[in-house]
Amino acid sequence: MSAGIRFQVCFSSRHYPHITIRKSLDLVLEGQEGHNQDITNYLDSELKIRHSKIAEQVRIELQEKSSGIFMWVILVVGMLNKEHDSGRMHTLRRRLQEIPGDLHELFRDILTRDSDNRDELVLYVQWVLFAKQPLRPEQLYYAILSGVEPETVSKWDPNEIARDAIERFILNSSKGLAEITTSKSRKV
Repeated sequence: MSAGIRFQVCFSSRHYPHITIRKSLDLVLEGQEGHNQDITNYLDSELKIRHSKIAEQVRIELQEKSSGIFMWVILVVGMLNKEHDSGRMHTLRRRLQEIPGDLHELFRDILTRDSDNRDELVLYVQWVLFAKQPLRPEQLYYAILSGVEPETVSKWDPNEIARDAIERFILNSSKGLAEITTSKSRKV
């Protein structure tokens, strides 16, 4: 800190696959003090459904259903915000009940819930998994586009295709699984 350098660490834990290491420390995040408060803080800052009686019930049910799995919370918050943005405040609790509580089932649901732009989803997954380094949003946009609509590919002109349009395309193609970093050199 004395050098003026800010250092932040984000821990993540998965219980699969199990790897045995002789001299190790097991850290299970959902069992750590403050983990549930971190989820509450995330809900307070990112769940954009206001603070009505229904909204408070949704927050409580969401936290209970999450079983302490932060990734599940992040994905579900996005879904509920979308529902709210569509003016469907009255369906939030029902929607939350319909969402699978298991993270693997949630991923399956996200990936198979509609067949719109399935080719784009497959290309998104392939490019993200097999890229030698993280891609810039423009690179991923044109990589997917070259696979589904090669005749529309040309040199990128930011005046014709704005960055926010590229980001919406990536979000839609990835079914909401993509995240673009907010760092100086933006990556997917």
